[in-house]
Amino acid sequence: MKAAGYAGAEIQAFNPGIPNLTPDERKRINDYANDAFFAHMQTVTEEALRAGFLIDYTLGSAWPSGGGFAITPELALVELTPAITSVSGSLSLPVRINLPKLTKKFGNMGFGAWTKDPRAERWKERLAARHKVVAIVAIKGDAPVLENGASYRGANVTQSGRVVAAPGIVLTDKLRPDGTLDWTPPDRDNWQIVAFSQFAVDSGVMAGVGEGPQLVLDHFDRRALEAHLGRVGTPLVQSVKKTLKAIRSTFVDSLELMQDLHWTEHFLDAFRAKRGYDLTPYLPFILQPGWMEAWGQRYSLPYFDAGDLGERVRHDYRTTLSDLLIKNFWAPFAKWNRANGLKAKGQAHGGPCDVLKAYGLMDVPETEDLESGGDIEFMRLARSAAHIYGKPIVSCESFVWKSEPYDVSPYRMLQRTNKLFVSGVTQIVAHGYAYRSHPEKWPGWFPFAPSAFLSGFSGMYNEANPVWPGIVTLNGYIGRMQGLLQSCTKVVRIAVYLGEIGYYHGIESQGRHEASVCDLLSASGYDADRINADGLLKSTPASKKLKTPGGHSYDALVFPPLDALPTEVALKTLELAKSGLPVVFVDRVPSRTTGVYDHSRRDSEVQAAVRRAISLGATQTRLADVSDTLAARNIAPNVRFVSGACAFAEFRRGQARYFLFYNAEPEPQNVKVQLSTGGAVHWDPLSATVSTLPTDGKGAISLDLAPDESVWIAVNDPQLKAQHTGQIIDRRQLPASTWSERFEGHGRLGRKVEVATRGANFSDWRALADLQDFSGVATYVTAFDLKPKGPGEDETTFIDLGVFHDLAEVSVNGLRVGYAFATGQLLDITAAARTGRNSLEVRIMNTLNNAMINPAAQGFRDLTAKPAGLLGPVFLITKK
Repeated sequence: MKAAGYAGAEIQAFNPGIPNLTPDERKRINDYANDAFFAHMQTVTEEALRAGFLIDYTLGSAWPSGGGFAITPELALVELTPAITSVSGSLSLPVRINLPKLTKKFGNMGFGAWTKDPRAERWKERLAARHKVVAIVAIKGDAPVLENGASYRGANVTQSGRVVAAPGIVLTDKLRPDGTLDWTPPDRDNWQIVAFSQFAVDSGVMAGVGEGPQLVLDHFDRRALEAHLGRVGTPLVQSVKKTLKAIRSTFVDSLELMQDLHWTEHFLDAFRAKRGYDLTPYLPFILQPGWMEAWGQRYSLPYFDAGDLGERVRHDYRTTLSDLLIKNFWAPFAKWNRANGLKAKGQAHGGPCDVLKAYGLMDVPETEDLESGGDIEFMRLARSAAHIYGKPIVSCESFVWKSEPYDVSPYRMLQRTNKLFVSGVTQIVAHGYAYRSHPEKWPGWFPFAPSAFLSGFSGMYNEANPVWPGIVTLNGYIGRMQGLLQSCTKVVRIAVYLGEIGYYHGIESQGRHEASVCDLLSASGYDADRINADGLLKSTPASKKLKTPGGHSYDALVFPPLDALPTEVALKTLELAKSGLPVVFVDRVPSRTTGVYDHSRRDSEVQAAVRRAISLGATQTRLADVSDTLAARNIAPNVRFVSGACAFAEFRRGQARYFLFYNAEPEPQNVKVQLSTGGAVHWDPLSATVSTLPTDGKGAISLDLAPDESVWIAVNDPQLKAQHTGQIIDRRQLPASTWSERFEGHGRLGRKVEVATRGANFSDWRALADLQDFSGVATYVTAFDLKPKGPGEDETTFIDLGVFHDLAEVSVNGLRVGYAFATGQLLDITAAARTGRNSLEVRIMNTLNNAMINPAAQGFRDLTAKPAGLLGPVFLITKK
């Protein structure tokens, strides 16, 4: 890995489907959090120190955190599950109600061999003892209309139930042992009786390893985290005392807590202490399926429409969850790391919390590109937290394509790299490198291979992949650019308020998938971060700007369409408006506070603060006019789009400025952009070339961007001067008939392939006999002549391979020239070529995909054959 250009690795201990193991091997591979495992960690850290290699250690086996005998039934994650019974006053007594049942989820743990271990004696009964009826509440009103879903998690509400009177009537003590209710509705109207039960969650640590059960720990209970740290954290630190410097951080993956409703044992007590009232009669109002569900986040209407009251209750419930999760998991996780000389690295998304605040507690906030196919606005949340709380590095779990486990080329990784850079990422963690287990069984173990449950995701990035040689060049690019970006200031001028607890695509637009404020700002050339209440309250006005506690300055504060603001945020906004900071309310101004407690008084405070802010210069504007409003306040955009638009980011180091433009659309885009300063050049850091940019008569730069294509533009960097591209004086095609070719690799089920021919067939390998399922390396060899240069002539010779898939390595006269990642990339062969006869070798490597297709295997039968090979035509180009 060091030789391939990686600077470090993240260790993830898990065990999904490692094939070809003997019983003894399986037992040893399942070692985790024991003496043998920590001895392995000591060896790893010793070698890492010698190699100058950094290690991030996943704080637990697989995800979510938990497992082993440390997480007892009393420390396991619990959930709240609802069940509804619709009744009317005309019913006959007794009322038999629906009571919640434990719902099975993906990865449900079951009870296997571990129940026979004497250390787990009676655990099944202890888990069952976590079940209790929490509340039964009657609501006067109509039942919701559900489009689908036999369970709460699967439901989609198409019409909320109308609430006639609130709060509800608590009937918990009216439940008889036989499941009937000793209660008569007070009138003949419709009533909804909602029962809530607590259960131990029926899902375990995914692909967890080690002894004992795989119970997920209760992330809202600090005792559970402390027990987990005692099993997987403290023994690590003790075992690698002399080599601890090799470990940079411990890491927590996205939480993905599979609960019907997020809950913990003493939630009602904590809620009452934090919010000032009893949640019990309001519990039906928290029901809104899709909110922060693991693997199924979406917007659905709430079960019951109680107007502002329902929204206030849901905000209080979610804020309490956030407070508990941060207080009992994220904050002590970060504190433990620092106390032990380590950094905390974490993915705060995927859990019910103030995601920006939780990211900000990390030393290294980490996002991921699996979410919504690499949604830029989502990934920029980590960048936003870094700017708010002063974190120098933003990392990303990178290169994850759902349903494409074997078909990711270095070029696609390069494209994704620039998408991550434009999203604010400054450190890439490639996901994932599986060590070679039984390498004689090609291609070896890949933990994210397709299965009966999943079509596979991530990419198999190790030496078994034929395109592996290109990783060195890719990593060289990534390393250079990360070094630049980590030394630059990110030029983000606008802060857009984020009031949501938890975040996912569509949450703010309530599932309408409308253009967001950030979308419209970006299309007008303004880059924007999100800022949360905590960050805003800790920020200060400075020279009519907003300065965060992390030291970043914003030129304006924009509020998306909101009905409510926390009272403290409204008062802070008034203070900022007084200081002269431009404040913009989009579409409407907030008219109330967010919670239930003392809301009449606090509503009035919000209204007064907003009115006063507007009188001092804060602006209310339409969504479509937000950019014009900023321009009217003399806030210039980062760039001016003359026509078209695309994603972009601006970076500054001293006087030098760098712009990265990226086409996130599925169609090609022609974008004309005007920068505020001249002297811009097109910079290709991969090939280290600098060239002039095409402009129109008014100085607008024209960019033609294919889907996923990006362009770097540099301004005022004295080291980057445009080079003369030269005039083509000779262009010769090298006919296929002059080549020989040799294929070495594998076919379906690991079949070895070795084929040699005279005269190349420049066509897709899928059309060639015995090569339809080929994955490997094809070596094409030919020769060419070069004429002597004239006296004083400066000529440069290039090779143009035409169309190829997926990676090309070119050598001339036995000297490697370099790698080509994509069609159209010219390789300069001048230094290796000579006058007279020259040998030329082109090695074409494709991904693993075509050899992995197997119609007889679940998951693998869904893979489709991809283009492969050298299609040409191949040209020799001489420029003068």
